[in-house]
Amino acid sequence: LPFKPFMTKISDSKMYFGEFSMFFYSNTTAVYDIILASFVIMILTILYWTLLEYFLGQSIGKMLFGISVTSFAGNLKFSQALLRNLTKFSTLILLIDSLYMLNGRGMRFFEKLSRTKVIEK
Repeated sequence: LPFKPFMTKISDSKMYFGEFSMFFYSNTTAVYDIILASFVIMILTILYWTLLEYFLGQSIGKMLFGISVTSFAGNLKFSQALLRNLTKFSTLILLIDSLYMLNGRGMRFFEKLSRTKVIEK
């Protein structure tokens, strides 16, 4: 939805790659709008998982699978929920975080940093 005005301009015309890049060079407000919308979406995405895990201990997906997040110390703190979900803003960081699970412990790196774990509910 945030990209609808921009995408309408693009989809209404049959642009080739060169014309597409020229559109960006000549229309800097569209570029700023895309960057701003991407930043807002990133913040909302991180807040979605952080708030659900902080208040409910689980996201909707975790509810479906019957698992939840808990702290090593007992009650999950907001900072722990936020730290474990910072990987959501970058696919590369999420991939590196997930590859850490291959160490044999079955934990993501950001779970270790945040001192949290996923348990069956």
